[in-house]
Amino acid sequence: MDQTASRNTGSDAVSEGHAPSARGEETRQRLLAAALRVFGRDGYDGVSTRRIAHAADANVAAIAYHFGGKRGLYLAVARSVAERNAAFVRPMEARVAHTLAEAGGDRAALGRILARVVLGLMTGLGSAREDGRALFILRELMMPSEAFDLLHEAFFLPLNRALAAIAGAALDLPAEHPTAVMRGHLLIGSVMPLIAAREVVERRLDRTILTGEAWHDTATAAVASACASLGLPAPDVSSLAEG
Repeated sequence: MDQTASRNTGSDAVSEGHAPSARGEETRQRLLAAALRVFGRDGYDGVSTRRIAHAADANVAAIAYHFGGKRGLYLAVARSVAERNAAFVRPMEARVAHTLAEAGGDRAALGRILARVVLGLMTGLGSAREDGRALFILRELMMPSEAFDLLHEAFFLPLNRALAAIAGAALDLPAEHPTAVMRGHLLIGSVMPLIAAREVVERRLDRTILTGEAWHDTATAAVASACASLGLPAPDVSSLAEG
């Protein structure tokens, strides 16, 4: 997508005023799902509307009808990804703020707060990898387009605020301090390589790392890494309640 394009992300679909039939909505959802996969794999410029329509088993004209064209479809995919991720991250940000206030600086409590966030990220990023969102997000991180604003506001920003708040509490710094922001951002590194590049470890260990009993070992390693980076005690993963 042209990096100099307008950032008016509200103009991605000409059909928003329409009241699509159930069949039309089904077609629209198939197009979104297919576009997510192919845009994530090959990028905006590497994909034609005809190819997306074929992958969705839809008429190519349906893209113009539902989204106004390829650009509108790309932005609609970004909005869908942003909304799904926001449904996970925004409640997490609120929980972090609440539990940090309750912790009162207790380092064991801070370790538990961080551990729960790490476990949530493992689950959320694992799901995003499986359904295709992860590739789309990674492309936008490496080569931001006008769609990046949607992802940033809905997902990246609240995630960074939550992690920076934890880092700030652990380092006795304001959450908006540059060190807290950067150290919080680096916490994602405790999880991302185990999700996005899990094949490296799985080949080394000759087993899966995210299923069955192996998930506990992987979670323990991720939690230990995150907590160690902030000098916090790592809790026993088994002792943590869901969420």
